[in-house]
Amino acid sequence: MSNVEPTQDETELTEAEAPVAEEEAEPAEEEAEWAEAEAGTVPGKIVELVPADPGWRAVFGGQEEWQETELFRVIAWALVEDDDGDRQVVGMIVDPVSSSSIVPAPNAVSPTSGEFLRYGYKPS
Repeated sequence: MSNVEPTQDETELTEAEAPVAEEEAEPAEEEAEWAEAEAGTVPGKIVELVPADPGWRAVFGGQEEWQETELFRVIAWALVEDDDGDRQVVGMIVDPVSSSSIVPAPNAVSPTSGEFLRYGYKPS
């Protein structure tokens, strides 16, 4: 699978949150965990992996003037547990750099659009 190019219809993409685990890490703690993880890895272990509805997208970019927003299809949701037993749900996408790898969206960087921003949903 490859990235999904935005279309005019996808300008109506609504902001949405991924399904959440019962316990969520504080945003600063969560960002720190992702920053510490190596590229292409999940901080902790995947407890469960389920397919994502085809409408889910990971939104990247738009943080700099020269960057455009880019969408990547979320192919699965991973329930990830860290060493302390805290759990979070993470969208998994095809790596924007290497199409032979599947990576957590918050840990990926698009060469053309930059960093992960959020998840969005567009019904098909």
